[in-house]
Amino acid sequence: MSSVEESAPKRRRSTCPASPGAEALLNLDSSLTDLFNFSPLAVASTPESGAQQPIVSASPTSICSSPAQAGAEPSAAAPLTSPVLCRKTSSASRRRPCRVRPTPGRGAASPPPADFSQEPSQLTPRPRSVPAIERLRRRLAASSQSQWGAASPSLPLPSYGTSPALVSQISGAPSSCEAESQRRRAALVRAAETELPPCSAVGPFHGLPSLVQTLLAKQRGITALYEWQEECLRLPAVLKRDNLVYSLPTSGGKTLVAELLILKEVLCRHRDAVLVLPYVAIVQEKVRALAPFGIALGFLIEEYAGSRGAFPPVKRRKRRVVYVCTIEKASGLVSSLLEADRISELGLVVVDEVHMLGESGGRGATLEILITKLKAAAPEAHLVGMSATIGNMDDLATFLEAQVYQGQFRPVQLREHVLLDGQLLEVTGPAPKAPPLDADDWRALLTPRRTPLFQYTEQQRQRDPDGVGGLVAEVVPANSCLVFCPTRKNCEAVARLICSALKSELKEHALDKKKSLYAALVTEGGGTVCPVLRQTLPYGVAYHHSGLTTDERKLLEEAYLEGTLCCLCCTSTLAAGVNLPAKRVVLRSPYTGSAFLSRGRYKQMVGRAGRAGIDDSGESILIVSPRDAKLVGQLLTAPMERCVSTLLEQDGHGLRRLLLSAVALGLADSPAALVGLLGRTLLAKQAETLQVDLTALVTDTVAALRSERLLRITRRDGGTDPANPQPVTALETASERDADADVKLDAALIDATRDATRDATRDATRDAARDYDPGEISAEELAADGRAWSETWQLKVSRLGTAAVKGNVDLRLAGRLYEDLSRAQAALAVINQLHLLYVVTPYDMMDFIQPCAVTYLDMYSALNEEEAAVARLIGVTEAQIVRMMSGKKASSMPVAHRFYLTLVVYEALRGGSLWDAAHRCQLQRGQLQALLQSTGAFSAAVLHFCRQLDELWPFVQLLDVFNRKLATGAAAELAQLLELPAVKQGRARALYAAGYRTLADVANADPEALVRTLDHLPRRVARQIVDSAKMLLLEKAEALQEEAEFLLDGIKSAQFHSSPGLGEVLLNSARVDPVSEPPREVEDSATDAPQQATGGVRTDAPPETAVTETVGK
Repeated sequence: MSSVEESAPKRRRSTCPASPGAEALLNLDSSLTDLFNFSPLAVASTPESGAQQPIVSASPTSICSSPAQAGAEPSAAAPLTSPVLCRKTSSASRRRPCRVRPTPGRGAASPPPADFSQEPSQLTPRPRSVPAIERLRRRLAASSQSQWGAASPSLPLPSYGTSPALVSQISGAPSSCEAESQRRRAALVRAAETELPPCSAVGPFHGLPSLVQTLLAKQRGITALYEWQEECLRLPAVLKRDNLVYSLPTSGGKTLVAELLILKEVLCRHRDAVLVLPYVAIVQEKVRALAPFGIALGFLIEEYAGSRGAFPPVKRRKRRVVYVCTIEKASGLVSSLLEADRISELGLVVVDEVHMLGESGGRGATLEILITKLKAAAPEAHLVGMSATIGNMDDLATFLEAQVYQGQFRPVQLREHVLLDGQLLEVTGPAPKAPPLDADDWRALLTPRRTPLFQYTEQQRQRDPDGVGGLVAEVVPANSCLVFCPTRKNCEAVARLICSALKSELKEHALDKKKSLYAALVTEGGGTVCPVLRQTLPYGVAYHHSGLTTDERKLLEEAYLEGTLCCLCCTSTLAAGVNLPAKRVVLRSPYTGSAFLSRGRYKQMVGRAGRAGIDDSGESILIVSPRDAKLVGQLLTAPMERCVSTLLEQDGHGLRRLLLSAVALGLADSPAALVGLLGRTLLAKQAETLQVDLTALVTDTVAALRSERLLRITRRDGGTDPANPQPVTALETASERDADADVKLDAALIDATRDATRDATRDATRDAARDYDPGEISAEELAADGRAWSETWQLKVSRLGTAAVKGNVDLRLAGRLYEDLSRAQAALAVINQLHLLYVVTPYDMMDFIQPCAVTYLDMYSALNEEEAAVARLIGVTEAQIVRMMSGKKASSMPVAHRFYLTLVVYEALRGGSLWDAAHRCQLQRGQLQALLQSTGAFSAAVLHFCRQLDELWPFVQLLDVFNRKLATGAAAELAQLLELPAVKQGRARALYAAGYRTLADVANADPEALVRTLDHLPRRVARQIVDSAKMLLLEKAEALQEEAEFLLDGIKSAQFHSSPGLGEVLLNSARVDPVSEPPREVEDSATDAPQQATGGVRTDAPPETAVTETVGK
C-alpha cells in the first residue's frame, strides 16, 4: 500500500439499497477487484522478473508519468538492445510535460502536465472510478479557495482520467511536501490558462511510451523495427496526419506499422481508431493479439465481426476504443456514428488489404462506400491503407487523397521455382538491360537448378506422378510446408497422397502433441474425427478448408504454428487469411477451382514462403503440366492486376446502396449533391477509363430507387427539410459549377421517374399505403412543374428504405423481405420455433446449398403433427418434395428451397453435436456452421429492419430473444464463454467442463493451468484467451459506469425540479454529520482518492454531488 493510502482517513459508506443496474455494477466491480487487485487496474509482467506490476492504464497522460516512459533510459536488465528502440533522449525532452490541445468540435479538455518526479514504484494505483469533470473542478476550486484564499479558475480537466499523483493532489490527499503540492497546483492553473500545443508524443518510441517497447518484446519478440518501418513512421504524411497508402509484399511487416499508428492515436491524440480487416478469422485473431496492449495501456478493444458489435457503439468518456471490424461491420459502424452525430470520435481509420476495392461479389463495393462516406463526412479522420502490390496505385492514391509509400522489402529472401517435366527451374527474371519478354519467351526467365531429391519407388511414382509427396518429404519434419490445392476435395486427396510418401518413423515425431491434438479434435467433434484426419495426423499432415468447422480449423492452425503439424494441404483462401508462414510453399496446380491463377493471387500464395526470424530464405514451387506451360508463362510475365471500382457490378447494386445511404445519413438531399458525392468515389476517378457518365448514373439510380419505393421526392417545409435543416452545401457546390449539367440532370430525372411514380400511385399495395407520405411529389406535379428541379423539393428515404439501410439488408431483397414478414405476421405460428426460423433463414444461402431431395423427404417425414402443420402454413407440402425427387429444380420452388435450409438449421438447433447434424443433413460440417452463422447474422439484420417499421412490432419482441438462442445454439450455459474472440462451441464446452464457466473464471485463470487442463492449447493462445476475458470484463464495467454516470448527469441537470421532495429526501439520506453519524453505515478503508464505483459518499463533496453519488448506488 502506498503512503497516500496508509495516511488516508477512513470514509463512511451508505448502505442504502441498490438499484438493479447499480447491483450489476457492484457485482462486476467486485469481479474486477478480484481480477486486478486494483479495480479496474491494468497489470503487466515485466520481462526482468515476470512479476505483476501495476500500470496506470486509464489515462494516456499517466502513461508518461514514469521516467522510463517519458524518455528515460530503460532498465539495463530489459532485453531491448536495439539502438533504435533503446535510444536516449535529452534531459530537456524528458522533463517536458505532455500537453494536448482540445479536439475541435468535441469539447475535449486539456490534460494537466504529467508528473515526472516520481518513480514508477511510487505511483499510487489508479482508483476504481475516475472522477467526473465537474466533481474534480469543484474539489480543486474548494481546496484552492481554502489554501490560497480565493477561488481558482475553472480548470478543463480531462474526461478520460489523469495521473494518480495529480488525482491525489486534487482530491485532497495528504502530500509529503505542501510546497510541492502548491507548486503543482500553480502549474495546473497556468496550463489551463495557456493555449496548449497539440500532443504528438508521450514517449521516446516514435512518440509512444517505453512500455510499448516492453510489450512488443514480451508479446511478439520484436526488439527492433525494420528500416522501412522506421522510415514509414517518419514520413511527412504520418507526422502531418495526411492520408497514406503503403504497399509492400506479403510478410513485409505492414501490420506492425498500422498497430503503432493506432496506439499513437489512442494514447497521444485520445481519439478512437478503426482497424478494417477482410475476414472474421483475422478480426478475431487481431482482437486476441491486441488484448494485452489494451489492458496494459488503458484502452478498450471491441470486436465487430459476425454477430458481434453494437450500433451505435457505447459512448466512452474515460477510455479510448479500438474497433476491429470486418468490411461490412465497419460500414455499419461508421453509418451509426454518423447518424448519432459522433463521427468526430474517430481519429484514425486503417484499412488492411485496401486493394480489395476491386474484389467482386459486393465486398469491394462495400469498402468503396465506406471510404467515400468517411471522406465526405469525416474529413479530419486520418485514413491509412495497406495494400499488396497492384498495377494502378496512382488511382488508389487519388481516390484516398493519400500519399504513397512503396517498397519491395521482405524479411526473408524468396526463391520462386517451377517444376516442369521433372526439372526444378528457378524464376530468376530476365538478364540486366534485356528487352521485355512476352509469354512465348517466358522460359528465358527460368534457370535450371536440379531434379527433385526424393527417390520414388515405381509404385509410389504411379500414385504420385507430379512428385508432391517427395517435395514435402524433403523439408519435413525439420521445416514446415504448405501445399495449395485447387479444390477442397483435392486437399483431402493430396493429404493422403503425401502420407503415402513419408516414412513411418515420422509418426514418432511430436507424438505426445499429436495425441493431445487428436483428443482436442475428438472433443470438438462430439466424439468423432474425420477419417482423413485420423489417417494423416500421425504423420503431422492435415487438410484445411471451409468444410471444417471454425474450431477445427483453429486447432489445426495452432498445431501448425506450434510445430505439431508440419504440413497443411489447403485452398487458396488460406493465403488471404491468418498468417501461416512456411519454409516451402508448393502450388499443386496453377488453378483455383476451374479458374486460372491471377498474378495477385499467385504472389499472395508464394508470399507465405519464408519465416521471419527462423529461415534465411523461403522457396515456392509451382507444379506445371506441359499443357499449361504457355498460361504459366503469361502468369509470370503479366503485370499486376489493376484495382477497378465494382460499384456498377450486379446491375449497379453498389451504386444504389451508396446513394440511398447518403440520403439516409444526410450527406445529400438533391441530385446535384449526389453527383458531388459520387465524384469522390473510385468510380469517378476511373470514369473516363470505364466510359461512364456520373450524371446519367445518378439519374437512372434515383429513378430505380423510387420505383422500388426506397426513395422519394418530397416537398420541403418552408424550403427546408425539417429532418436535415442544414443543406449539404459542400457537396452541392462542386456540382453547381456547371449549371447546364444540373438542368440536364433534373430533366432526365423527372422523365425517368414520372411513369414509375404514376404506376406506384395507381397500383399501391397494402404496405405502400401504410408508407404513404402526404408530402411526396406526385407524377402530375412533376409534369406540371416543368423539367427543372425545384428548390422546394428534396430527396428523402422511405420507411422501407430506412429499414433496409438500418438493417443492412440487400436492397434487392428489401421488398421481398417485407412481403414475407407481412404474410407471416398474418398467421404466425409460435407453437414451435419453425415458423420464426423460416422468417430469418437467409435468402443468399440458397445459392450455396442445394437440397438433397431424399434427405429433404426424410426430414419432412420426421416432423411431428404440429411441425408439419407449420410447414403447410408456410406453403410447403410433401408433394413438392416428391416433384424435386422426380427432377424438378429447386430454383423453381424458392419457398420449398428456403424451407429446406430452415429444416437444416432446425435440426442443428435441436441439440447434439454439429457432426451428427451435418451427417443427418448430408452436408459438410463447415457448410452447416456457415449456415448457422449466416442465419444468426440475418436474424439480427431482420430485427433492425423491423424496428424501423411500426407495423412489424411483434417480430421485434420475438427476435430480440430468439437471436440470443441462435448465437449460443443449444448450449445456453456457454453464452459468456462464446463472447471470447475465436472461441466457438468446442473450446467453450471444454472450458466449461474444466470449471471455467464465466468470463470472470477465465480472466482469473492461470494460463499455465489452462494449458495443463485443455487438450492442445498453446501457451500463447492461453495467454490471449485470458487477456481477452479481462478486456471483455473491462468493457462491461466501463459500459455500466458510463450508463450510470449518464443517468446521474441527467438527474443532476434536472435539479430535481420535477420532484422537490425527492431531492430533500436524498439530501437528508446522503448528508453525513461529522458528530452524529446516521445508522446503517459501514466503514470503508478506501483512500481519499476519487469516489470508487462500489459506493460511499464523500463528506467533503458539495451537497448536490453527494446526492448524485447516493442515487447512483
